[in-house]
Amino acid sequence: MPHEDRIRLTEIEFHGHCGCTEAERELGQRLSLDLELFLPLAPASQSDDLSLTIDYVKLTEAVVRTGRQLRPSLLETLGERLAQLVLEQFHPSRVTLRLRKVAPPVDAIAGSFEVEITRPQ
Repeated sequence: MPHEDRIRLTEIEFHGHCGCTEAERELGQRLSLDLELFLPLAPASQSDDLSLTIDYVKLTEAVVRTGRQLRPSLLETLGERLAQLVLEQFHPSRVTLRLRKVAPPVDAIAGSFEVEITRPQ
C-alpha cells in the first residue's frame, strides 16, 4: 500500500475582502485558512533537501497575498481560487483547504462560516 504523505498548515490568518455585502468587500474581515497538501515526502526527508518538498514560507506568502487581493462575493469562490493557486504553483497531488470567516456578521453565529474544498492535480 503506497504512503499518503501530507503537509498541513493551520490557521493562516489574513484580512480579506470576501462577502455578499458591499461592506464586507470594502472593509474586509479576518479570514483563516487551513491547508493540507498531499505529496511524497520521502525524497525530502531522506535527503534533508528543501527543494524536494514545499517551502512553507513561500506557500503561506502566496496564499495570503492572493487572499488579500481578491474580492469575491462567495467564500466558495475564494476557496476555489486558493486551491487552484496551490495546485498550479506548488504541485501537490491533491489539496484540501478549509477557509473560514472568523467572525461572520451574523448575530446567531458564535463560531465561524467555513468551506472545505478538495481538488486533485
